[in-house]
Amino acid sequence: MRLLNVPDITDLEKLVEFFVAQGSRITWDRAKGEMRIDHAGFDTNQLKTEMPVGMRSTVLLFAPLLWRMKKIVIPASPKAARWACANWILIWISSMRSAPRARATGR
Repeated sequence: MRLLNVPDITDLEKLVEFFVAQGSRITWDRAKGEMRIDHAGFDTNQLKTEMPVGMRSTVLLFAPLLWRMKKIVIPASPKAARWACANWILIWISSMRSAPRARATGR
């Protein structure tokens, strides 16, 4: 995947480090603001590093990682991790309650 106009910010640096540690290939030309991402080598067997810390948006990684890996472990000791997990669960529950229900139709 090729991304353009990528800002050179700390949160992205943390995400790049995280995904590279999992086996993804990422090249980032900061001067051009261009990033190329290849997750083909992403190791779904285990996280090889902790989730990025120091950024509240880490909670946005939970759902895609859970889908890809089928299981994630969120450390319960840091207060921020508990807060993020609780908020993610509340947002998910709220979205499920407001989602339209599928109905089976017979022919």
